Amino acid sequence: MPDILKAKIKNDKEGLHKLIVEYADRISDSNSKQQVECNMARLHPDLLKAFKDLEPHLARMTYMLDEKGQPHDVMCRGFSLRGEDDTHGVVLSGYRTLPNGKTFNFNAPFMRFSEDGNYGHLEELHKAVLYVEDEVKAFLFSDKIATDPQGDLFKQQSDGLPGDDKFIVQSETTKKQRGKKEKTTE
Repeated sequence: MPDILKAKIKNDKEGLHKLIVEYADRISDSNSKQQVECNMARLHPDLLKAFKDLEPHLARMTYMLDEKGQPHDVMCRGFSLRGEDDTHGVVLSGYRTLPNGKTFNFNAPFMRFSEDGNYGHLEELHKAVLYVEDEVKAFLFSDKIATDPQGDLFKQQSDGLPGDDKFIVQSETTKKQRGKKEKTTE
């Protein structure tokens, strides 16, 4: 199964969720990256809960705690995985709504899973990241979606019109070649 590199949830103007995922599929000698943008509003509740489970970590990692040491109201909307083995870690992204109603977007610092540093919740963070990664994979590759609240009373066949597609896929293949530059002609 492909490796998830990044995932983020965005809300569009109508308040619907959009999931954007970047994953890598190791094919022979080349590295293939694909970015998938989901146009569905029916993200499974387990996927939304998995992102919500990252919120206390985002608050602690960015020191957004109230006077009692409890996490402030922050929303985790994305993560980015980097590194391998001892350098494997995560960057969490999110936002907080300020008292004036404006939104403050921010990223937590990169946190390695093998670090013994100041963050006392590394094991829970790693479990939460694995959970959200599994939920993203289940959504993308196993069609784990929320049920339609209106049910399947009128099953409609796709007529091939734009908007029927579940995903917009952008793929990029990068090959490592030394000493050769591609020539472009216009």
